Amino acid sequence: MATEAILSEVKSSITKAQSVVDNHRSDLTKVQGLKPQFDAAAKGASGTAIQRALDEALEKGRNLTQRLENTGVELNKAKDELEGRDQESGASIPVVPDAPAPVSATIDTSQITAR
Repeated sequence: MATEAILSEVKSSITKAQSVVDNHRSDLTKVQGLKPQFDAAAKGASGTAIQRALDEALEKGRNLTQRLENTGVELNKAKDELEGRDQESGASIPVVPDAPAPVSATIDTSQITAR
């Protein structure tokens, strides 16, 4: 059906989106792991500014992760809706049995006599 191509694209987008979320989450975890090292090394006003900037970056990263996850949820909803519509439209198309092959005939009029 025509929606198969669309469904394929949506499923591909879902896979790509999930990969982005997983990569982002992994990178965010790595950055969070660096925070204690900055805490120990950065002191004074500069250290406080570095910590504040890192905390803000981590918060923005967590917000981005949430938005990416929400995008994946919405893509899954769209996929499910398309699959449902595809099934509904497939169910509403009546199945027509194979039509008989056309018959070809010729009539030999030479044998016909008038009465």
